[in-house]
Amino acid sequence: MASLIRYFPPEEAPEWHEGAASMANDPRDPKRYNSRLEFRKRQGVNKALCDLAPMRAILFATRTIRCGEEIFYNYGSDKPFEKMRKEAQRKKLESANRNKEVCRVRWVPWGPGEGPVA
Repeated sequence: MASLIRYFPPEEAPEWHEGAASMANDPRDPKRYNSRLEFRKRQGVNKALCDLAPMRAILFATRTIRCGEEIFYNYGSDKPFEKMRKEAQRKKLESANRNKEVCRVRWVPWGPGEGPVA
């Protein structure tokens, strides 16, 4: 029976600011994978926290990982934020196209002795 071991970097470590997958890489070679990433709903916490961060990324070892060994998992093509990134990119492009169609006019007041003759 495998025991559950949790790794927490030291308090001042840069990993705390680098995101969920900062300590694992994708070697693109399935033989080297030694973990898998799952997204699970938060449980046992208050509703406000669940609304703020509804899913939690958990990295599970699929075999024993030796001390000092690099952690690898399959990033896959179905990245969790890829859809959001593509949607933001689409909206930015639409906004840029919409701004191109706007006619920009600059008002310049008539100077002394200029303008239409009455």
